[in-house]
Amino acid sequence: MSRRPAHHLICLRILSSEPPVVVCDREGNLLSFQELQLASPIVRAIEACGYDTPTPVQARSIPEVLAGRDLIASAQTGTGKTAAFMLPVLHKLSTLKKGPKGAPRVLVLTPTR
Repeated sequence: MSRRPAHHLICLRILSSEPPVVVCDREGNLLSFQELQLASPIVRAIEACGYDTPTPVQARSIPEVLAGRDLIASAQTGTGKTAAFMLPVLHKLSTLKKGPKGAPRVLVLTPTR
């Protein structure tokens, strides 16, 4: 079962590119979560929740975040933006060596309404 809303306009601005690249597409590359090279436990958890393919914003964003690039994603509500940045963060945390005790490993900033 694939939970995916109808195709929506997706705009990604990849900030670390020289010059910045803007990608707008109505259909992302539909891959499996496993093809996005996320850690196996994360893929199993995603599949256990009933998701088998990433949404277009996830398919476009996850590889960029895993590559260490900064980006801004703009898409309609319900298109999977939160998972698009949190799944790579969880992947990186699962492969990160322990740092100093009590040191922050992730900082998430969210806008308020």
